[in-house]
Amino acid sequence: MLYATTFGVDRWPDVLDGIADLTGGNGALLFLYDSGLSELEITAKSSGYRDLHIEQYRRSLFEGDEAAWLQVLDQAPPRTIKTDLDVWPDRRVYDAMPSVRFLRTQALYHRVGVRPCAHGGWKDALTVLFREGRAGIRPGEARRLELLVPHLARAIEMQRPFRLLQRRFGQVLAALDRLGIGVLVLREASEIVLSNQEAERILGANDGLARCGRAKLAARDHKAAAQLAAAVQRADQAARLAELDRSHTLELPRRTGGDPYLVDVVPLRDDGDEMGSAFSGVLLVLIDPDHREMVSIGGLARSYGLSPTETLVCRMIVQGLTLQEIADARDVSVDTVKSQARAIYTKTRTRNRAELVRRALSVAPPLLDRHGKRSD
Repeated sequence: MLYATTFGVDRWPDVLDGIADLTGGNGALLFLYDSGLSELEITAKSSGYRDLHIEQYRRSLFEGDEAAWLQVLDQAPPRTIKTDLDVWPDRRVYDAMPSVRFLRTQALYHRVGVRPCAHGGWKDALTVLFREGRAGIRPGEARRLELLVPHLARAIEMQRPFRLLQRRFGQVLAALDRLGIGVLVLREASEIVLSNQEAERILGANDGLARCGRAKLAARDHKAAAQLAAAVQRADQAARLAELDRSHTLELPRRTGGDPYLVDVVPLRDDGDEMGSAFSGVLLVLIDPDHREMVSIGGLARSYGLSPTETLVCRMIVQGLTLQEIADARDVSVDTVKSQARAIYTKTRTRNRAELVRRALSVAPPLLDRHGKRSD
């Protein structure tokens, strides 16, 4: 259900119902706040919460005592599950809060929360609500939630470019050529059933990835080919509900020696809204770190609080300049640039240029104008 949200961007109520069922809750809420792209914000609730004024509840999270909920989630290690007892051990304070009084009108009381996004590129929060009179989440249910959260985070991340396409251009598949990252949809045995223009450009370069006989995807490097085939097989089994497996991110080497392609391999399910009939298979998102004109640093700088100098250095790193070349261009020492680069990687929770490019594209998905240029 989680991975079915990739194209089915309005399927969150059913997903939240499923999360609540597996964790003993009565229902669940999902919020995503994005300071750079308001079109990518998510405000979703379980299907049974028709009378729950979710926008009113969402606004209350930024006010008064209720803001402590988000502060605790922010200060905890990534993906740490917190209960209301962790935040408000004094029940008199908790019971007096307007949001709690409102929840009690819905026969709800206890809640748990977690931030699915581990890298901080946007702010999200999942809250599971429990019926009044129930003690709250139990250890076994908390373990289930821990297992689900990485999949939830991945589903949110993979949905972002397709959600942006749908918001601006209507149906996702009809607008895939407006996306400046490669998209492939595969059936079993790596058979390509759909590709966009950027994917065709990458495959046509025959620089590590290619279309082989009978429209199958293959990597040129033998080790990479085995890794890709295994990841595709596991994702296909997960899409068919035959295996519970996370999606994978692979680095596939290029014959020309440039930065490796980054390939996200994700289970894909579509019940017919986009593809016309029920489908299960694999979604591949291809990122070419050398396709630098697709990368916008502005969103990355806003999301991670990069200083003007760090933003400039970050842009030069993404453009492929070495630290020595950056130092020469800015007339500073290479040690100064090294220190600035470390700060950039630390803030963005990345380790190298390829990861920095991937994070930038994740924060601000690249949409193209009719001339094939990035349109912000």
